[in-house]
Amino acid sequence: MKLSIAILLPIRVPRKVQALWKNSSIAAIPGPSPKFQISLRKIKMSLMINADDCNSCAACESECPNDAISEGDTAYTINSDKCTECVGHFDESQCVAACPTEAIVPDTNHSESKDDLLKKYQRLTA
Repeated sequence: MKLSIAILLPIRVPRKVQALWKNSSIAAIPGPSPKFQISLRKIKMSLMINADDCNSCAACESECPNDAISEGDTAYTINSDKCTECVGHFDESQCVAACPTEAIVPDTNHSESKDDLLKKYQRLTA
């Protein structure tokens, strides 16, 4: 038996689940038995840095092709007006891959589709 669930609203998702997601792909997450699986579709959002997890190492700042990451008072921050999740530049978000503390997470206050992110990329690079 396979149960498919489409998530239509942005939600906070555990880091282990986020790691399964790449761009807008479908991830199969095993349930209590091999016969039961839940499929989740990733909803694109701008990214944010969780200040509690950020160790201010600056690994993310140099990876951002849009210069959306800057040093804040206590941790690095991401400007959602510039963040495209690397859409238009790379297949995956470079800052997420570079962050040693997994402090970079989806910003549920800035939900955007892949098309929105591509338009933002085109506007920023025009």
